[in-house]
Amino acid sequence: MSPKTKIVAASSGILASVLIYFAGTLEGWPLSFAKEPHRAAGVVMAQEALKLLQPGGKLYVITRDTANFDCPAPRVQSQAFLQTVAEAHTAVDSIETIGTDPLRPLQAPYGIYSDLMRRAPKGSVIVSFMGPPVLNDEQWSTVGELKVSNVVFCPGDIPAQSNLRSLLERQKVTLAVVDRPPSPEQNSTGGSERAVFNRFFAALTPAEPGPAPAPATPAKNP
Repeated sequence: MSPKTKIVAASSGILASVLIYFAGTLEGWPLSFAKEPHRAAGVVMAQEALKLLQPGGKLYVITRDTANFDCPAPRVQSQAFLQTVAEAHTAVDSIETIGTDPLRPLQAPYGIYSDLMRRAPKGSVIVSFMGPPVLNDEQWSTVGELKVSNVVFCPGDIPAQSNLRSLLERQKVTLAVVDRPPSPEQNSTGGSERAVFNRFFAALTPAEPGPAPAPATPAKNP
């Protein structure tokens, strides 16, 4: 194989990997994708949110608008989450669906998130499938005493972009779901929802915030 042929082959392999990565998020994507990890993420996030929900508290959800933006992965996550909550005979007080271009970086709108944190009753849980609340110090001061638990889904490089470790250490985030590095175990199939979750994701908490992320450009408020 000539050097030129090797370069073309390598480029083709990289392109295929990129396309498969985006298969779960691009609008109208025709290829199939692995539903199991996304379903497991939704189920486990629901289970953890229900554990944190206190008497008198309410359950809120922030997620992508999958009706107008056909993103398979967020849709599977949300459906699994809502099904698990319903099976526990618990109601979701409100669902904030955010219309966003699938190609844009995933980020929960700080205005909507901060408003929920201000008005939610004590003991409530806010579940965000769009990352953590990204607020500056002045914006955090308007929230006041944090009365809620924040359970957030942080795929890809969101942990570094949002300074997730700091949010965990400051107890602004109660539980964060992040990607695990690729491993041979992820090629296996079957097992409980929790087992599938553990192959693909890790749950970080203030007590176990994970390793310090590599430096990255902080995410900006839209």
